[in-house]
Amino acid sequence: MRRDYFGVSLTNLDDDTSEPQQPTLSISYTGPREKFSGWHNHADGTPLAAADVDVSFRLKRPLTTDGSDGVLAVTNRTTGEFILEVNLETREVLRFIRVARRYGNLSDGEKHYTLQLDGTEEDVAFEKATFLVYSHTGELLHQHSLIPSGVEL
Repeated sequence: MRRDYFGVSLTNLDDDTSEPQQPTLSISYTGPREKFSGWHNHADGTPLAAADVDVSFRLKRPLTTDGSDGVLAVTNRTTGEFILEVNLETREVLRFIRVARRYGNLSDGEKHYTLQLDGTEEDVAFEKATFLVYSHTGELLHQHSLIPSGVEL
């Protein structure tokens, strides 16, 4: 599926407040409906839950490169299939993860951010705690990822 069918909005990123709001990663779909139908269901037709969906970001170039960007991916954890991929600026993703980490630490909640998918046959929102960041060579960048305590990768 074409990446230009998707738009991304990152909200609630004001990390200077004493009571931050849960950050939201909103992805909107503007392509043909038939190309993105049924994505939110298992093969048996039951809806995917938050635990069935993984969010990750892969850098296209080294992190030290100015103007670095990467690919945000949402995948079905059960099948490993990509639900969607969209290009995004690294700087924005790292800021989002910093705010989500701070929100989770201050709220003592298990869910650090909301993943919202709009523009399909059914808009869906998942509360998530994990967001993995990989280098341009495929190495997991633990220090930049959002990994709940007690989780080993």
